[in-house]
Amino acid sequence: MAGDWIKMRSDLHTHPKIVRMASALKADRLRIVGGLHSAWCLFDVHSVDGFLDGYSPETLDDMIGFPGFSRAMMAVGWLEVDGENLVMPRFDEHNGQSAKRRAQDAARKRSVRKMSASQADKMTTREEKRREDLKDKDPPLTPPKEKQAYPYPEGLNVSAWEEWKQYRRDLKIKAYAPTPRSEGAAITNLLKLSGGDLQVQAEIIKQSMANSWHGLFELKTGGNHETGGRYGAGPDYKGNAVEAVHAATARMREQYGLTSPGQNNQDLGSHGGTVFGQMDQAERADPAITLDQRDWKAV
Repeated sequence: MAGDWIKMRSDLHTHPKIVRMASALKADRLRIVGGLHSAWCLFDVHSVDGFLDGYSPETLDDMIGFPGFSRAMMAVGWLEVDGENLVMPRFDEHNGQSAKRRAQDAARKRSVRKMSASQADKMTTREEKRREDLKDKDPPLTPPKEKQAYPYPEGLNVSAWEEWKQYRRDLKIKAYAPTPRSEGAAITNLLKLSGGDLQVQAEIIKQSMANSWHGLFELKTGGNHETGGRYGAGPDYKGNAVEAVHAATARMREQYGLTSPGQNNQDLGSHGGTVFGQMDQAERADPAITLDQRDWKAV
């Protein structure tokens, strides 16, 4: 309720306006303070924002039992007349709920300032205490994100494939993404090259790792003069360089319609298997022409 208490200064009885009212009414200053207390309590209970409806100065004098008191308040600026209403100037600054809250807040702040620093630190509101409790709690652990993996199809040599992926990681080759367009495409290529054979898949992977290749290619079998009999194509294999020449020649002949496939080796005849051609051991070891010192004359 608005009439719980009112705000009055402790040195009010020495205020200059109290002295003026006491002189005008020829009354004791403490009686003037008592009259003000009665008038302010009346406004605090019955007025709305300092407007006392239907009251006249004479009515106020009658209510507090002090003739001429209203006119004395008006003379010092503590009361005004507005038609049929009495008005208390700046009422909200001195009384009313908002003024009481301000007074209480100011009193609390003064009390806190007087306390020692250690005691003031202990005075925390419930909200501040709740925040501190939440701060002290360990944050919830974020569950580790599950690593995505591409589902392996049937017919895949899983152990060989995992070894191939580890080989690529060791060489710092970009890892396959667990998607159909990345790892899925590589697995499909391996299955196609191996015909679905688990052993062939392992051999294809070993072939790539042995040659430090970054990809998987068709398995090469048989003898090979240049690689120690490892990846050749049988007894008719004539070396990588000659085979490459044969392949390039065949492609050119087919492109221009000069011959049919499989005919290119006939052009070289028996000389296609060696770069030296038909030379005996003596010809390879000795120079073809002997020059003496007389043949070295400068031109």
